[in-house]
Amino acid sequence: MANEKEKAGFICVRDTLDGAYPSLVLGINAARQGMESKIFYSFMGMNLVLKGGVDRAKFFPPGIMGAINRVFSENNLNVSAQYLQTNDAIGYVVIDIDAEYSDMALARLAGIEGTIRSRVLF
Repeated sequence: MANEKEKAGFICVRDTLDGAYPSLVLGINAARQGMESKIFYSFMGMNLVLKGGVDRAKFFPPGIMGAINRVFSENNLNVSAQYLQTNDAIGYVVIDIDAEYSDMALARLAGIEGTIRSRVLF
């Protein structure tokens, strides 16, 4: 009995990168500590281990709307309306402001993690 390894099990229930990392990191580190480590995948988690699963996995940085609104606030731009739409792969936001746009604010919006494109419509 003295040679029996400690055991650890972790469950992955999400098919997003930020949902998969905790179980993977914990499982890897448990194995590095000499433990018998197993990771179980739920139906959603299975999407990650199927062929092409990592390519389809999505990542939604936390606080993206706060980061966007902070840019407007720090540039003294009043937001009069916001429209946010997301699906499994991507999200977008349309924002109306009560002023001429600021080149600096536009550049800072483009620099927010996860931003694909930032532009002025009219």
